[in-house]
Amino acid sequence: MTPDPRIQTCALCPKLCRHSCPVAVATGREASTPTAIMTTLLRWHRDEVEPEQARLAATLCTNCGSCETTCGIEQPVIKILREVRAQLVEPMAAKPLQKVEGGATYVAIECDDRNWAAALAAHLGRGVARLQTHDHLGADRLDHPQSATEHLVGLRDRLGGRVAIVSCHRCESAVKAAGIDTLHLQTLCPMPISGTIHHPCHGPRLEGDTPASALACCGASGPLRHTHPEAAMDVKAQAVLRLGTDSACSPDTQCAQHLRSGGLNVIDPVSHLLTLVNK
Repeated sequence: MTPDPRIQTCALCPKLCRHSCPVAVATGREASTPTAIMTTLLRWHRDEVEPEQARLAATLCTNCGSCETTCGIEQPVIKILREVRAQLVEPMAAKPLQKVEGGATYVAIECDDRNWAAALAAHLGRGVARLQTHDHLGADRLDHPQSATEHLVGLRDRLGGRVAIVSCHRCESAVKAAGIDTLHLQTLCPMPISGTIHHPCHGPRLEGDTPASALACCGASGPLRHTHPEAAMDVKAQAVLRLGTDSACSPDTQCAQHLRSGGLNVIDPVSHLLTLVNK
């Protein structure tokens, strides 16, 4: 294979983004640095390493984009790695889409075990339908655009003409890829700032600063959690440690759920909404 010049550029970089990569920082492994990942992929393009080794390198990523923010030459690292994974990683099967319950224009996308559509309806004083999902509307399939097309068409048919109300960046990425009008729950029911702020790597941000030592990503999403679960646990533990408090707030419900599983008390838009309505 002819080496991708963008991969070669990253492979030859003197590791300027190493300090910003949450996987490299949390694991302390040189192989987890963006430069090392790109070096492995460059060697794969040159037929010097096996595809399995390249697959393991390309999945050492949470898709947070911190390396791109740090990069001085604007390398599209997320796009590069997604293109490589489309060749090396089999697409995950999306779970069947559930039926939308209710005929309202607003549809609450409930992606954990909390039913909050009724609470949002009470808060807004208008009807809110609900759609439950156990895989964030198949967001993982977005790494494979060709195989995702049919799934996204089905999602658009299911929600066409309605407004999806999302509470996490993975559901948001799926509905936006399907061309569906989207609102984040945080905009409809703003969460007050309480404790330490956790800024997710995608989606809305709260006003205020997160601790300077915080990781760029908590490890809640991206291919890392599927292929390298131990590394994902390292990222979560380090993210909780660096937030440095027993209480935090996050506008992303998936990040909040992930951090709670690491022992941190986190308020998110859904927990705030349910508390507000049940007072």
